[in-house]
This record gives sequence, C-alpha cells and structure tokens, in this order.
Amino acid sequence: MNLSGGNGSAGTTDLISRIGGLKQDVDILLQQLSEGEYLSVDTFANNWIHLTQLYSRIQEHMSNRALMDKLVHSDLLLAADLLAVGRMIAVMDNFLRCAVITR
Repeated sequence: MNLSGGNGSAGTTDLISRIGGLKQDVDILLQQLSEGEYLSVDTFANNWIHLTQLYSRIQEHMSNRALMDKLVHSDLLLAADLLAVGRMIAVMDNFLRCAVITR
C-alpha cells in the first residue's frame, strides 16, 4: 500500500485514514505476539519482522509535522498509541541487539 497522500487537508485526512487501517494490522500482530503460544522461535521472529516492517510504513510519515498535528487534533489516542508502539518496538529491538552480542 502506498501511503503518499495528496496535497492539502483532504490528502492528510486520507493518509490518516490509511494509517489507521495499518494500525489495525499492527494491533493484530501485537496481539499474536503478546498472547500467542508459539511452537517455534522462528514463527515468533517471523511475526516480529512483519510487525516492524508494517510499523515502519507508518513511522515514515510520523516526521511530517502537519500530519502529526492533524492526527493529534483528530485522534489523540491513535497518535499516542502509535508513539507507544514505536517505543515498544525500539525497546525490543535494543533487547534483541543486546541479546546477540557475544561477551
């Protein structure tokens, strides 16, 4: 899915709507990762990779100040949730990076 929005408020509104749709997919993966019973670490890792790739499609637009201002004013909970998910992903990525460092 291409997330490039058009110019103006209509483009921003459309982009926010598409980000909300992607966030629903992120939520499904988060639920699977947090509540699923995995038979192998590989399956968990595969879902983790899908989550981070999906979130990166959202995150690339979060540096757009106009978009984030509109998102904060139109859906504060979505904006806060997106930021929280990003922090959680950063924490887990750091943990995984530290876990593979040989000492």
